Formats: sequence, C-alpha cells, structure tokens
Amino acid sequence: MLVILCTLFSSTFTFGQTYTESQGDIPDDLTYRHRLRQLERHEDAGWFASKKEDAKVDFDRYNEFFLNELLLSGDVLYGDDMTNYLNDIVDKLIASDRELRESIIVYTIKMDVPNAFMTADGHLFVSTGLLAQVQNETQLAFILAHEIGHFANNDVDREFDYNFEQSVRTTFGSKKSILSEYSYSKKLEESADEFATELLISSGAYNPENAIEIFDILLYSYLPFDEIEFNPHRLLPEGVSLPPTHIANEINEITAVDDYDDSESTHPNIKARREAYIDALLNAEFDKTVTESPLGVERFHAVQDIARKDVLRSDLIERDYSRAIYNAYVMTHRDSVVSPEIEAVIGYAIHAIAAYKVAGEYDEVAPDLEDVEGQSYGVNYFFEEISKLEATALAVSYNYALFKQFSDNSFIEMNYKESLKTLVVYFEKDHDDFIAAMDTTPVKDTLTDEEFEALSKLDKIRYKRELEGMGNQSWVSSVLHQFREDEQLIADFKTIRDASDESKSDYITINMSDIALSSSEIRNILNHEYALGINEAIVLAPSYIRLNEGKDNPLDIQETYYQRKHVSELMKYVFRQTRFQAHFLSPI
Repeated sequence: MLVILCTLFSSTFTFGQTYTESQGDIPDDLTYRHRLRQLERHEDAGWFASKKEDAKVDFDRYNEFFLNELLLSGDVLYGDDMTNYLNDIVDKLIASDRELRESIIVYTIKMDVPNAFMTADGHLFVSTGLLAQVQNETQLAFILAHEIGHFANNDVDREFDYNFEQSVRTTFGSKKSILSEYSYSKKLEESADEFATELLISSGAYNPENAIEIFDILLYSYLPFDEIEFNPHRLLPEGVSLPPTHIANEINEITAVDDYDDSESTHPNIKARREAYIDALLNAEFDKTVTESPLGVERFHAVQDIARKDVLRSDLIERDYSRAIYNAYVMTHRDSVVSPEIEAVIGYAIHAIAAYKVAGEYDEVAPDLEDVEGQSYGVNYFFEEISKLEATALAVSYNYALFKQFSDNSFIEMNYKESLKTLVVYFEKDHDDFIAAMDTTPVKDTLTDEEFEALSKLDKIRYKRELEGMGNQSWVSSVLHQFREDEQLIADFKTIRDASDESKSDYITINMSDIALSSSEIRNILNHEYALGINEAIVLAPSYIRLNEGKDNPLDIQETYYQRKHVSELMKYVFRQTRFQAHFLSPI
C-alpha cells in the first residue's frame, strides 16, 4: 500500500461531501517553492541582528516566517465561493484605486475564531468564523475596509516596536497565535475605523447605516451563530417525552457588555467604537436606498452557510460536541429543507457524547455549565443530565432515522452502527428494550407538602417520577417505538449480537481506550510486518520547528531554517532503517 505523507494539508472532516475546497490554479503565494524563496531572500543578510537599528530586519523576518506557516498550513482557501465573494466586495470598495486594489490579495482562512487581519505585504485573511457571524454584506464590507485601512496607513511598520521579541512571545504554531502578529494600538485601530467609514461612504456601493450593528456582532461573537431557545425534543422521535428534570428551567445570562474597561485591550471598547461610527455618519451624505447586501441576499446566505458548515467541522474536530449540536440546530431551525450534512453533524455529535459517557470521560469534552452563556446552555444541560444508556439509545434512534432517509451516506451509517454496537455489546440490550409505547397520561399532584415529606426516600423518588409523566417507564424505552417492526433494524440488532464475542469489560477496553504499541509490535514493524499495511510513502515538504524553551523569544528562526534544509536526510535515514520506501517530492 502507498500512502502520501504531507505537511501541506487541510484537516478533513466530511459528512458526505467537502464544504470548503479551493478551486483553480494554486497561487504562487501558496506554493512551497515560492514561500521558500521568500525566506531565502533574507539569508545573505545574516540572521539575528546585533545592533538595535537592525531589529526591524529581524521583525520582518519573523512576520515572513509566520506568514509562510499560515499560507502553507492547508487552511487558506483560494478560488472558492467564499474567497470570490470577499474579492467582489473589495472590488466594490476600492474600484477607483487600481493601484491599491492590485496590492491586496484576499484569502479565506478556515478558522472558527471570528477575525480578519491584513499583513504588511497586502495579504488580507478573513476567517470562516467571521463569515459565520456577520448579518449582512455591509457589515462584512466594513470589516474588510477596516483591514484595508491598516494596509493603506502602513500600520504594521508604524506599530513596530524595536523591542520586537514581545511580539513573538506566544505559543508557536497555532492560527490563533499568528493573529497576535497583526494587532495594533488603540490609536491605529481608531484610525482604521475612520478609514473604513470614509471608504464605505466614498465608494457609493454601500449604505453605512446597515453596518452599525457590526460592533455588537463582534461583542457577542464568542457565542454560537444565533440565540434560539433549544428544545431537546427536537432530537427525539415524535411522541417521546422527556421528564422535566432533563430540560433546563433557566439559562445563564450573557455577560458581555459594550462599555468594558479597554485599558489592557488593543481596541477601544465596543461602545466607544459604535458611538464614533454613528457620529461620523450624522453629517455624511450617502445613498440610504442601498440594500444591506448589494451583491444579493441569496449569495450572502449561500456563502455564510458554507462558512458555518466549516465552523461545524471545527467544532467536531475540537470535540466541542454540544456547541456543534446547537450551531447545527440553529441552522436547521432556519431552513425548511432537511440537510443530510447538517443532520449528520448532530448525529455524530450525539454518538460522540454517548461514547465519552460510556468511557466515563464525558468531562473531557463537556464545558462547565456555569461557563455556558445564552440559549446554548439548554443543550449542554440536557447532555449533562442524561445517562450513558440514554445517550447511546438516543444516538441509535437519531442516526437510524437519518440512515432511513439517507441510506447512501456512509458517514451516517457509521454513526448508527457504531452506536448500535455499543447498545448491544456494552449494555447488552435488544430491540425489544426500546419499542414500548410512551405513556403520556398526565398524573395529578394529590399530596400536600406535609404528606410528601412524610414519604420514604424510595416513595418520594417514585412519586416524583409519576408526576414527571414517567411512572415506572423511562423515556428511553420508547426511542425506537417508531421502528418496532422495522426488519432492517431488528436484523442489525441480531447480526451484532450474534457476531460479537466481546464481553462488556472487553468492549470498553478495546473500543474506548487509546492503544499504545507494545515492544513486540514495534519489532514486527521492523521485521517487514507492517502494522498499518503500508510499506511505501510519498513525502511532501517535511517540516521542522526549533523552539528554545525558557527564553523570551522561543522561536529560533535560524536553526529552524537551517534544519528544514536537512530534515529530509534524517527522514530518509529513518525510513531506510525501518525498510520503508519513501519518495521525496519536497524541494529541500
């Protein structure tokens, strides 16, 4: 078998299709050879400057290095619908300034953090997280104009501090840390806001009044896509009712305020920015008839849906399953047509939550309830309350219902069958355990407080369950009632039960725990017994990063650059020792 090892990759998590794919020829900026030349152009100048006046040279090298890491990360998109849309907005904003327009290259970056930033050489990056949050095209145009303002005003150089080590005192390698390379002082941020306001007005393409709420969008951007009350019955089959204890009676309030202390922030607070923006519009002349999204409402929503699907992908990759469910819930709440991709997100997230509950590790993926603000509290509360059996049965019910609708979707099929296997093998349950008709007969509270207190502990529990409409029946015993005569489901239960020879304890060990390679397995690999069934690989652009722990400036660019030229030789040696055939297509 042949596998391709590549450091130029995109994290892939598909639900039957790929949401965010680049299109067309790869721009020079995103080729490894071009980025390597960009680094090599500084080589002859010597690396770490010894004189204070040379610090700017080092600062530029760091920025170039971080830009290279970003452009080669596989998370930068080109030629796709989102990037084309962003380019069209920039065209409308600066159509009259050809030189400025030709200096700016716009890319979308797959990142759930709502942000946009401009580099010193004109690379404008907009995150899918930002596209997922804005309400209309005009708000997005303001953000783009703000970043264009930083470039036009040469803010990167203006902000340069000769004590540049502070700008790289961060955890290397993450996209979020790269954002810290492009932050500015309040004064420059205020100037960029002023530039953006003037550009919206002077372009004549937008009504700036339609962007007033962008400041509040930014204030609340840490929340999910929208604030919609979560009803957990949306996840259950029709006719199945949850006990009141599984439904949140109240939620945590949203704590963000617009008039916060901005003394430690690079931006003025939201209230000050909003007021300055409104003041600038009071005496300005502009066309108030221009719509919120001049390029079309349909196109805006189509682009936003792509971005939101990418954020869902990030939610799952980051194991933020509750947030993924709520964000997907928001998207399905707006759309009348069932989307297999969005429903599959919910199905997988329920399946994953159930698996973590079974493994006793749900706390690893669940946020603290006290930290969850707004309506998404409801989904977090629900999954906190349900048992591992309830979560697993719900995963089977939800995913099997999806599988009946979209039987050709292998991702949905996998979620259903993996959850079903847990139900049969780990819980030792059968089809008949989940097909009871739900008893929804209301039960009246006939006891006074004094009479209730006089009951025994067990009688209190029984009485409460009766009042909750449960009696002696749990809601989970009815989750497959609609499939009580479904031949395929019955057959799948039987197939798994007959085929499995794993005990309950074996199942949790084999399926829920990480498996480390033993010394004998390592020896087998060295003796041509390929554990992965792979004995040949193509290697593209191997990477190397050198960090000096304990230093203010952790990144050793000189050593990193040097070792990247030689790391392929080390890899070749290792491959030879393990009798692994490797074909290097890297230019280094």
